[in-house]
Formats: sequence, C-alpha cells, structure tokens
Amino acid sequence: MKISKYIKLVIFVNIFLLILTSSAFSQKCHRFHHHNNCWTKDTKKDYSQYSQARSAILEINKKFSYQAIFYGKKDFKILVCTENGYYPIHYRLINAENNEIFYDNSEDDYVEYVGFTTDKSITLIIEVTILAEKIEPEDAKDIRICAGIQIIWRKAPQLGF
Repeated sequence: MKISKYIKLVIFVNIFLLILTSSAFSQKCHRFHHHNNCWTKDTKKDYSQYSQARSAILEINKKFSYQAIFYGKKDFKILVCTENGYYPIHYRLINAENNEIFYDNSEDDYVEYVGFTTDKSITLIIEVTILAEKIEPEDAKDIRICAGIQIIWRKAPQLGF
C-alpha cells in the first residue's frame, strides 16, 4: 500500500512540474513580438503596432499559420522574429480568398521583413516555418522556441498632385 501512495505522489509531482514549466515557457513568449528585435529602427516613430500581431511558441521545421485582415489604404510591414540564432525563418503571405502566394521570403534570401500597401482590404494567411539551419540539434535548448510576428501600419500617404 505504501508503494502505491508513493507512486501516486511521484506522478502528481511530475505532472505538477510539467504544467508549471510549460506555463512559465508560454509566459516568456506571451508578448515576444513587443521586443526590440521585432522592430526595425526606422519604424518605431512612423508606424503603430497592428492589433493582429502575434507571439507564439513554434517548433523548428513545423509550419505555423494564421489569418489576418489587412484593411485598405494603409502601409504595412510584417516582421518575423525569433530568439537569437534560430534563423533563417521562412514565411509566406497567402491570399486567403484564392490561395495565391502574395509573398514568399525564400525568393528574397529569407529577408526578415516585408512592406506593402493595400488599396482595399485583404485577408492573408501568414505561414511561418523556423528553419534554424545554423543550430545543431545538440546546441538547441529545445525544439520549441519563441517567435513573434510583428505587424505594423500607418495610413498610406495620398499620391499624386
């Protein structure tokens, strides 16, 4: 009988520690897209953070995607960032209406951010894969890492005379 109580206690403690460490890790990533490495130097004063920017815990080489609506007559910049060393990051912007690829950063040597202007509202699927080609498996703390998808915007200036 004492052995079974001991086993139950060990199982309970292990489950508790697992929940506690998982929660602590997700708290660390909660607002990761607010960190300085998720901003470009020239945009902090001219752009505002868009409400659909996100942070997430991602696994290396696993695709993550979500949809965001980009309203018309605005300039947008999307910057994908991660913890130090976990580069490159592959991301694609896909038109949710017709599944056409709007942008693929693999064609631009995995550039970390892209800017564009919308004339009318568009829904895009943001698809992110952390490639982390320079991280050796034994060097990685974990295959799960914090990543941020920073979306910033400003009102598009009127062009012409």
